[in-house]
Amino acid sequence: MDGNIWTTLLKILVFFPFTIALILILGKVGSKFNLGTSGKFMKILERLPLSKENSLLIVKVGDKAYLISSSNGKIEILKEMEPEEIEKIREINALNMQQFNNGIEGIKMDSFKLSKLISKFNLKKSDDDQITKD
Repeated sequence: MDGNIWTTLLKILVFFPFTIALILILGKVGSKFNLGTSGKFMKILERLPLSKENSLLIVKVGDKAYLISSSNGKIEILKEMEPEEIEKIREINALNMQQFNNGIEGIKMDSFKLSKLISKFNLKKSDDDQITKD
């Protein structure tokens, strides 16, 4: 019975930080993706909050993109973006997505290795229990 408590405690201590880290990562990634912010002809490429009420946006409308400021009750076009700038933003976003996917794969591998280690620990513990019972 005492071995089961330690095994359970070990599992909790290992997987709780993993779960918290996963929640934080998904929250950060979810905030980067502006879900529901694209239509047929318009798409928000980037959003940078400056304060609670103020933000900068890069909005693509058709073939053109604009840098827009959004503040309390006021929206203003600051600049029309050049096609090269838009392409650079897309490349950076693609690179960020690739790095995120690589990070998730690393977490999956670490989790898999940890699960194997815990299962080996459980098997060893049950083997030790069998030896002491015999």
